Amino acid sequence: MQKQFQTTVLNLLDSPYVLWVVVNVVIWSLALYTVALSIRLLGIVGAPIGTALAGLIVGTGQAWTLRHIVPIEPKRWTTHSVVGAVLGVLPIALLFLWIVLVAVIGVNSVLFILGGLFGGILGATQSRVLYPIVHEQIGWWIGGNVLAGALCAPLSLMGGTFWLPVFCSLGPLTFGLLTAVALRYAMRAWDDELT
Repeated sequence: MQKQFQTTVLNLLDSPYVLWVVVNVVIWSLALYTVALSIRLLGIVGAPIGTALAGLIVGTGQAWTLRHIVPIEPKRWTTHSVVGAVLGVLPIALLFLWIVLVAVIGVNSVLFILGGLFGGILGATQSRVLYPIVHEQIGWWIGGNVLAGALCAPLSLMGGTFWLPVFCSLGPLTFGLLTAVALRYAMRAWDDELT
């Protein structure tokens, strides 16, 4: 029984989807800190710079991991991730809208909505790289990113203190898990073609 359990754990740890989750926890934590540090050092000008850097961090880490799952062009994935991150943060840049929405529906609801928009825009931009491979199942990737972004934003940004490490929040872990599931479902059709 113990040997079977060890074999199961080793098989699970060897899965490229577990690697996806672990890498996403690390890169999203680093990306969120990069944005926060850029804003702290450069003020409002740091927001687009930090977001572009965050897209670069996330895109590079995801491309490295994704190449273990599907044949992609890593540079294209990284480029699309940077563009998706910058475009995805534009709704957040509308500060007046943010203030009004927070007053009307509360900060957690606003983070949920804006996180979902960010995740959807990022996922839709990245889907341009995955589409030729998994075109019939691409909705899983986009939908998974919408849900992951919607849940990640309030879980990451509503910590009790700014100094609490982001990786201690459930945000990056939630994002990694949900996008791993979405990626697995999107890859199902591609896997069927190979077998």
